[in-house]
Amino acid sequence: MSFYEKTLLDNGIKILTEKNDHVKSFSLGIWINAGSRDEVISNNGVSHFIEHCVFKGTHKRSAREIATSLEAYGGYLNAFTTKEHTCFYARALSEQTSRAFDVLSDLVLSAAFKEKELEKEKKVVIEELATYEDTPEELISEMLDHELYSPHPLGFPVIGTIDNLKSFTKKELITFIEQKYHPHNIIISAAGKVEHSEIMKLTEKYFGSNKNGKVESPRSKPRLINKSKSILIRKDINQVHICMGIKTSGIRNEKITALAALNTLLGSGSSSRLFLNIRERYGFAYNVYSFLSSYYDSSTFGVYICTSPQNKQRSIELIWKELGKVKQTPISKNELKKIKEYMKGSLSLGMESTSSKMIHLATSELYFNRVKSIDEMFEEIDNLCAEEIQSLAQQLLNRDDFTTVMIEPKKMVLGLN
Repeated sequence: MSFYEKTLLDNGIKILTEKNDHVKSFSLGIWINAGSRDEVISNNGVSHFIEHCVFKGTHKRSAREIATSLEAYGGYLNAFTTKEHTCFYARALSEQTSRAFDVLSDLVLSAAFKEKELEKEKKVVIEELATYEDTPEELISEMLDHELYSPHPLGFPVIGTIDNLKSFTKKELITFIEQKYHPHNIIISAAGKVEHSEIMKLTEKYFGSNKNGKVESPRSKPRLINKSKSILIRKDINQVHICMGIKTSGIRNEKITALAALNTLLGSGSSSRLFLNIRERYGFAYNVYSFLSSYYDSSTFGVYICTSPQNKQRSIELIWKELGKVKQTPISKNELKKIKEYMKGSLSLGMESTSSKMIHLATSELYFNRVKSIDEMFEEIDNLCAEEIQSLAQQLLNRDDFTTVMIEPKKMVLGLN
């Protein structure tokens, strides 16, 4: 028996639910299979801006009524935008299922986009962008993606640009919604104390009359050829932020589990090689880690470190020393076991809430057209061998292929240069 239920409506909307009677709450998400990679330069940021603006009022509710619709009952509403998806979600007690669905569907289907509210929200998002640019650790990863993927849309920042934000009109927002918010681009996912039949009836009620639009052409694929380059930015900061990375295969590729294991080995957690060597042994950094950002048809694999100017070059060499060791020396049985247990433990802990289950239902369906069980994912991890991880490291961890982005102080602190 499947651990979840799935229904495909005649108009193309998919409904996925995972029931858990041992909790009193539920999480509900309305997912749009569209994000910043579905934009062009002139409207970059529109997905994220729409996500903001729907909360400023619909044809039925004011911004205040939206804000209090579930909060008055102890629940909450929110949304997020990624490079590939937009999700509007709610969490509440099970008695509020129909109310939550009503509010979320109202946001997606009947946002008012009043001019006065749009102008105010432009200022809000521009402030968000300014905050983002004042946070080097967040800014540098977006800069790395830009250098790796541009001019492909995966190189666009999710938040967009100031010029675009200032120029957005109600017509542009509605046009994007008409193009992307089609039933075949929508998934409804819910987890917790929910009944599949109820979610299905509510979906039919609110979305059943929506006709499926013209099926769009497939997203353009990014080129996965890597070329070494270095980008240097100077800002009014005290430390040096370094982010180096490459493009590699996407989340649907058979190598993705080995890639995740390589990331775990190098830089996930305080027992990883980079952390133990650069932070614990040398004390060169408070924050050092590797990361893996996976998309449908590509991934960004890289390493981030924040260190003092005097330790910059030494830290870079230590990173490459650790990457070289993985290529040269086989992983021991004991370390392989630790990697597998870490991955399975993180996976299990990350799947315990109704929100994480709701997200897993939708994202797995979006990427694989089915929902992977935790047992299936455990099996993929258990089947990993040390040779597979080392072989992948030998293919990927070549210094001449990495792009490096560095943000360093405009003025070196006295005594550090």
